[in-house]
Amino acid sequence: MNDDATVHCREAKTLRDAAAMAITEVWTDARTATSNLARKTNEGNSELLNNLNESSSAEGSRIDSLPMVATYSPDEPTPKIVPFSGSGEDLSQFPMAPPLGGHNEDPCFTNDISAKGKLLEYTRRNLLSSL
Repeated sequence: MNDDATVHCREAKTLRDAAAMAITEVWTDARTATSNLARKTNEGNSELLNNLNESSSAEGSRIDSLPMVATYSPDEPTPKIVPFSGSGEDLSQFPMAPPLGGHNEDPCFTNDISAKGKLLEYTRRNLLSSL
């Protein structure tokens, strides 16, 4: 039938049936293609997962076969770590810095009020002079 031909009653039913059959055929083909694509994707993902697991296992075996450079033994004593209490009264909470040149103690880590006061005054003066 031509595109510009006039459609009569019997021809309309035949045309409708042919269109419905063509649509059903395309739908069935698309569904089959989608199902095949999903199956192939799942197979590919499974293969990738298996290869990744084999690779990880092989790498783990390779790492386990390397000689150890150092080991940690939990039987040896560990250094004491003092939790921070929020106050500066317990100096074991802070690492002790080496003394500054010519001084016996670093004023930041001492209980000597005058040394802390001198440090604060020095800092205040430097800040004021920079303004």
